[in-house]
Amino acid sequence: MISTTFCFSQDWLSLGQGASRQVNELYYDSTSNVLLAGGGFLEVDGIIVNCIAQWDGQQWDSLGAGANFTNAVGACGNPVTAITKFQGSYFIAGMLFASGRYSIGRWGSASWDSIVVVPGIVSNLYSTDSLLYVTGTFDSIGGIAASGIATWNGTTWSSIDTTRWEGDGI
Repeated sequence: MISTTFCFSQDWLSLGQGASRQVNELYYDSTSNVLLAGGGFLEVDGIIVNCIAQWDGQQWDSLGAGANFTNAVGACGNPVTAITKFQGSYFIAGMLFASGRYSIGRWGSASWDSIVVVPGIVSNLYSTDSLLYVTGTFDSIGGIAASGIATWNGTTWSSIDTTRWEGDGI
């Protein structure tokens, strides 16, 4: 006789009262033990955060003025679409900083800096120790031709040869 026993246990915990609109992206920084949330929300737990917030295990807090692009209905115009950490700083993508176009921003300990404006959509950010990968629907970034995928080493943008690409992303 063969007997299989399955035990599933899930303990869900509330992270406060929630966001005023959708959360699109979560990023957990295990080094700092902080959870970042990005999306189309202006507030989390009544705190104005403008599309990006951090949870320290006890409470939500803003990161400076946030992504700082809101529309007339009280939501982020085009919300944060991607979050990662690269070379010790947080990076976000979305229609940020009132540029009216997709941008990538870097958290500089007190404010967000725009790294690059992208003529298209950024859908993912991924990092290794030495490279930030950017994917989406764009044909250039940082002044170079790039077919929907590129890397940045902290100084220089590079394209990735997609002529043999057989996938949907990273």
